[in-house]
Amino acid sequence: MGNIKHIWERLKAFLKFDLPVNYDSIRELFLQIHTSYLEDYPGWSTRATRRKTISIYWYKYVLRHFLTLLLLALILYFVIKSFHIPRAGEIIAIGIMAIIAFCILLFVQYAPYFNTEFLPKLETIVEEYEGRQYEDLEKCRQAQYSNLALILIFYVWNKVGNVNALNSSDQLARLLMKMYGVDNGSLKKNLELIISKPKDLSSRKLKEIEKGFEEAFTFFEALPFEKGIVTLKELEVSMKKVIARRRDDGA
Repeated sequence: MGNIKHIWERLKAFLKFDLPVNYDSIRELFLQIHTSYLEDYPGWSTRATRRKTISIYWYKYVLRHFLTLLLLALILYFVIKSFHIPRAGEIIAIGIMAIIAFCILLFVQYAPYFNTEFLPKLETIVEEYEGRQYEDLEKCRQAQYSNLALILIFYVWNKVGNVNALNSSDQLARLLMKMYGVDNGSLKKNLELIISKPKDLSSRKLKEIEKGFEEAFTFFEALPFEKGIVTLKELEVSMKKVIARRRDDGA
């Protein structure tokens, strides 16, 4: 009995065209389309999914709804007519009535529902999804080490491994950008910072340097990697001495 009632409720919702403009249904459709296309196209945009969702409204939901109503009307018509074979005139009349009925539904139901229900809900879902993506990205950024800390970590690996690749060239900055996924311009500036150790540093920059060293120490302590900690400490002491000496010379 419960299943019959559920089927009847679903049928009523379909005939009344409630399901296509239901918020949860639109959200499920949007996420399904977006997830599916992301698997094949990693750069697939929410705008593209939005267009796909809209096309499904018109080319699937609207047409399916109208064709179902038309089929029910034809069945009722032929039952009344005792299933006699329609003449050419009747077929033409049925076709004209179908076109008129579609135009009426288009302007009375399909288009108004699209503009006042479906589209606003879809826009809300898209903004909600993009906002959640932005929040996730911000969480990743907050969890990521600062650019200076990344350069300090690279410095230690370079030093301990005797790679001798440390320089402030654009080429190294681009290579590190590919590895860390951050702006190569910022990476280059931090490379220059630990190589040239400038004297004219603002209090804010000094705090950034202090924070960068703290993050790098945290990284090597978590491994743990004692040799890396010692190498980083040597660099920290060296930078403090050079900065202090250059400040004294400048004074």
